Formats: sequence, structure tokens, C-alpha cells
Amino acid sequence: EASVGRFPMEDQVERSWADLEIVVEVLKKVGFQDLYVSVPLVCKAWRRASLDPSCWMCVDMGKCFSSRKEVIDWWRPAFEAKMDYMITLAVDRSCGSMRELSTRHCSDSVICYLCSRYVQ
Repeated sequence: EASVGRFPMEDQVERSWADLEIVVEVLKKVGFQDLYVSVPLVCKAWRRASLDPSCWMCVDMGKCFSSRKEVIDWWRPAFEAKMDYMITLAVDRSCGSMRELSTRHCSDSVICYLCSRYVQ
């Protein structure tokens, strides 16, 4: 029987799914910037786990606005487009499970998008 290390291959597959569920539980507590930027780059399994809709139920984008020197950029089209992209990505990744979104800036089109996804 094929094995990886000291575990039979079939045990390895079962373990990886269990491990993935644990990673998802941990990622639910990771901040937006890490979930959006860093976590997907760790490895394929973490990227897969970061795409779980439950990781995107509560999104706080407050740290995206923490730099005082960026305040002037908040009203520029490029910054607005970046924020709109990140918000729609978070909404889409939540697959309808998002319950909380905190941001200091978004466009009218994103508000319309949110309404089309959540208001029935």
C-alpha cells in the first residue's frame, strides 16, 4: 500500500481535509489584509482554505485606512477603484454569508452592488 511518511495514503487524504477545516477556523480570526494579501500566498492548501465563505462573514477594512498620508488618496479615483474591487471580492468570496462589513470608503456603485446581493 502506498504511503506518505508513516501514514497510509488514504489516511493522509482524510487528515488533509480535517486539517483544512482547522485552518479555516483559524483564518476566520485573521484580519482582512492578511486574509486578502498574505494567507493565499502561504501554500495551495491555505489559499483553498482562505476561499471558504465562512472566512468572509465579518470583514473589517479599517486597517486599509490607518495611514494618515493616504487620507488625501481616499477621494482619488484609483483609491476608490481599489476599495471597490476589495469590497466586491470580499462580498463574492462570502457567497452570501457576509454579515458584517466595516469600511470608511466605498462608491455608490458598490453600495448598489451590496444591495443587489443582500436586499430582496
